[in-house]
Amino acid sequence: MSHKLRVAVLLTALSSPTPLLATPVQEMIEPCTAAAMGNTSRPDATFCLGVIFGLMQMSDMNCYAGLTGRVPTAGTPPSNQAAAQAFVNWARANPSSWGQDYVVGMLLALSATFPCTR
Repeated sequence: MSHKLRVAVLLTALSSPTPLLATPVQEMIEPCTAAAMGNTSRPDATFCLGVIFGLMQMSDMNCYAGLTGRVPTAGTPPSNQAAAQAFVNWARANPSSWGQDYVVGMLLALSATFPCTR
């Protein structure tokens, strides 16, 4: 992960409420699965979509600015539901990362699924 991307992740984590730093990947699989299926009546699913949206926006701007590293592509971003599904797919394929902070997991999933093409 590039230094600038690490700084962006750290700043995102530090500017958010405590649950952001305390929630592992595994605990976000179910809420993000519901989010990917369009179930926005669940507060935790809506939370997943909000975090995904913010990370996609940050990553898209980093890509647009020409920063190095694999971050989601500038241009037409994927839907929040598609991004949530990308996280769920990544999390299920990487159980060794389930104890990792979910924001890091989301960034890894998004960058693997929607690499920066700029």
